[in-house]
Amino acid sequence: MTVMWESPTNHPGAVYFGCEARLDQRLGRITPRRLSGVSPFRRTNVVARLTNGVMVMNTNVVKGFVTNSHYVYQATLTNLQPGALYTYAVELAGQRTSPKAFSTFSAKPDSVRFVAYGDSRSNPKVHRAVAQS
Repeated sequence: MTVMWESPTNHPGAVYFGCEARLDQRLGRITPRRLSGVSPFRRTNVVARLTNGVMVMNTNVVKGFVTNSHYVYQATLTNLQPGALYTYAVELAGQRTSPKAFSTFSAKPDSVRFVAYGDSRSNPKVHRAVAQS
């Protein structure tokens, strides 16, 4: 099982995990990868000035690009028991997430079904449709 998360800050991370709601195992000092990108921005400035006793408002649109970066963390949990329910929580900069859960496959699963798709933040309707299927 691989747990991944993003953060706008660069701090060492850790994953606490275990069976039956116990968080008795730790995979620690996870160092993130820094990802950078360029995003367009558009800002409208409104300038008000008094001209001959009349308030005059002008607007101008400023377009440009801003470099943004974030940090991606990846922790691979190994030696997990087959057919077990695990609980895990991520810790970053002294803050811990609420516990989450996942189940491992049985030792000899009859079948396996999964969905893999890319980032769809720019199209939430598609994301919702895939998540609901």
